[in-house]
Amino acid sequence: PLIIPGGETNHNTVKVELVTATDGAKLYWTIDGKDPKPGEAGTTLYAGPFALDKDGTLKVLAVKKGYLDSEIASAEFHLDTANPLISPNGATRINPVTVTLSSATDGSKIYWTINGDDPTVASTLYAGPFVLAQNGTLKARAFRDGFVDSEIASADFNLSVGAPTISPNGATSN
Repeated sequence: PLIIPGGETNHNTVKVELVTATDGAKLYWTIDGKDPKPGEAGTTLYAGPFALDKDGTLKVLAVKKGYLDSEIASAEFHLDTANPLISPNGATRINPVTVTLSSATDGSKIYWTINGDDPTVASTLYAGPFVLAQNGTLKARAFRDGFVDSEIASADFNLSVGAPTISPNGATSN
């Protein structure tokens, strides 16, 4: 069997097509690294191109009655979650700042912290732009089921008290 594409690293699902030169052969596949065995749990009968949405080793077996089974073809697919983008990417300001987080991986969830801890799925889930009103290093990490977790993105935010103003600004009095 032939796997198209023959393995890939990607931040989103990958369209996969399986082909064989033997007319009438059925193709069976797995993504968990185990050899495909028709009728066993985890083995899928190929019915046409599909969106691969899991990281792993894709293995394919061609079977036709009256023929010897094919050798198993395999390809590595590394589906990793894109690193989050933090906007703005850090700031030194007088006033609180509105922060936006994003990831190029469709369907990913971004979790963030400001207390120095590395983000996990137990951290704060990003639900949209938020106002950051404290100093610290914002850390963000994106997660998607079946994908390798992203690296941790970070940005330093420093809020300071504005300089005092004197009013009136210098005056002479009699």
